[in-house]
Amino acid sequence: MLILIAGITGSMGTLLTYESLKRGHTMRGLGRDASRLSSDLKDKIEFVEYKNYHDEEALDRACLGCDAVICAYAMQSELQLEGQLFLLRAADRAGVKKFVADSWNGDYRTMSLGFQESYDPYIAFRAQSQLESKIKPIYMLTGCFAEVLLGTYHTNLESNPWKLEKGELRIWGTGNETMAASPMPDAAGWTIRVLEREDAEEGGDWFVYSFRTSYRELAKVYGDVTGNHIEIITEGSLEELSKVERRERAAGDKTQFWEYLGWTYLKNMHGGVFDSATDEHNAEFPPESRTSIEDFVKQQLRMQKS
Repeated sequence: MLILIAGITGSMGTLLTYESLKRGHTMRGLGRDASRLSSDLKDKIEFVEYKNYHDEEALDRACLGCDAVICAYAMQSELQLEGQLFLLRAADRAGVKKFVADSWNGDYRTMSLGFQESYDPYIAFRAQSQLESKIKPIYMLTGCFAEVLLGTYHTNLESNPWKLEKGELRIWGTGNETMAASPMPDAAGWTIRVLEREDAEEGGDWFVYSFRTSYRELAKVYGDVTGNHIEIITEGSLEELSKVERRERAAGDKTQFWEYLGWTYLKNMHGGVFDSATDEHNAEFPPESRTSIEDFVKQQLRMQKS
């Protein structure tokens, strides 16, 4: 297949590219700056540069002749909603039938707008795509990225439960609440495997995850791997965490939602919101496509040292 990856210079875009090349596909990338592409990929892919997400001439050129399009845009609201819609329309004009939406999320399908602002663009895109396109997007619902469990995506560092400089993990609730998680390389691998399926044009939701864990289990594994004991400190109940989240949200600014959204992620992860994955789709992928929690922690430690 000739696969276009929009947002190819980002973390997920790069992983998807390596996986696609490994599986024998031809690659084309779409991005703003070819110099940001990994040096070992520059001679292996065709790169289309665009001015912005609504550069229709570049989008049409990028989609022309492609068998599949994957949207791997960065986590910016305008890219996830407007950017995806412009890309979907270009794919439609080019006759592309296989389209992977910017996904790799927890199951947001029953969430209302404003429940977790970072998911609002995904919800809106999903609804709008059904109104204007014949393409049936593929949605990869992979729980939370495992990388988030050892850190945070968010600017409010107070919401980060790990205080590794003190050897501490600060939890809310019992710490035994489970969540489905997937390392980003695993999610990339499943995505390409789904595109290779004969029924990929039918789109739909794929619930896949690498492991299910809790913060207590993760602390034990981290301690076992490193030989350093992690002290677990309970901050309060899940109800008390919800109060903190509501307070931070009320004091925040919707246009700067990342400043308080760390608390929302923490509340939802502790509360099991992201643990909606089932084993139904997991069975369709080989066991070696899923990284164990122990191997994931080891990989993260190696990356920190490199």
